[in-house]
Amino acid sequence: MSPNTTESFRSTMPLRSRCARSGGFTLLELLMVIAVVAIVTAALVPWAESTAHDTMVAAAQTVATDMAYARSLAIANNSSYKVHFDSGQNRYILEHSGTNEALDTLPRSVFSNPGDPPNQHIVELAALPGVGESVRLAGVFRAGATPAPINEIEFGSLGETTETDHSVVLLTIGSGSGRRHALILVNPITGLATVHPYSQNLPSDLSPETAGAIANTLDEPE
Repeated sequence: MSPNTTESFRSTMPLRSRCARSGGFTLLELLMVIAVVAIVTAALVPWAESTAHDTMVAAAQTVATDMAYARSLAIANNSSYKVHFDSGQNRYILEHSGTNEALDTLPRSVFSNPGDPPNQHIVELAALPGVGESVRLAGVFRAGATPAPINEIEFGSLGETTETDHSVVLLTIGSGSGRRHALILVNPITGLATVHPYSQNLPSDLSPETAGAIANTLDEPE
């Protein structure tokens, strides 16, 4: 076919055929795009769940570690140290609560933040490392037959707490059906803190009344 013949053929192609080739998507292309979007969405959902889980566990471990630090200071210095919880500001503060004022200044350690005053160790939960939403302090309870909200956990010179029942710190992340929670339980005799992340069933150490109080807190609107 000569060049002139080719040009003549192109010039006589129907306008509709040329337009179909030059613009728009075919049904096959649209189906491919929909399939790719579905695959990406399916991959992101479990990733988001895993991220929330990791953030929650890390925050709960941080709280438990700081309470273990307060307990160790109380034992080492034969004094009392407390962790004060502030749900409104989503933070907690570790400080000396004994009578020896010389111990009010906390020792510098790996737990210290550069901006903390010398007599306080302050932890902002929203500032903890994590991806996505930050963890929130939902409440702190005194467990037992008559549970009650408390705002601090104090450790004595033997590592014990000043409570007669377990103390419970409740953390949450997310909202609606995606809301998750974790508990930090503090034994009143030993002062040891244990983490219970993502628990659907509350720990057996808790009384039914305390479990009910925690459930009511979780049911409160955001």
